[in-house]
Amino acid sequence: MHEMRTARRLVDEAVDLMAGERAERVTDVEVVLCSAARLTAESVRQHFALAAHGTPAEGATLHVSLAPSRYWCVDCAFEFSSLAPDGGACPRCGRGVLSLERETAAHVASIGLAVR
Repeated sequence: MHEMRTARRLVDEAVDLMAGERAERVTDVEVVLCSAARLTAESVRQHFALAAHGTPAEGATLHVSLAPSRYWCVDCAFEFSSLAPDGGACPRCGRGVLSLERETAAHVASIGLAVR
């Protein structure tokens, strides 16, 4: 469910970026996933393909990259970045951490267009 909601938002972002351009369709979409989102590239690709059906982004190739998220240790107050989905253990004391991410789980960084 979470994946499909994210995929629909990504399709909407890509189609919105296409607006105003003289293009027939979106051919490529570069997506950045926040590591705290706990989404896999393959899952996002599958859900994007379903969400894009019947839109100008249908058939677009999805290029996915992972961005590190920021975390905060609940015990020693150390702040750090990590690509681990849950932040892993605090690199300073080894205890549990909380995500500091306030941004969306994924966003469209760029698109490619088929021009008319």
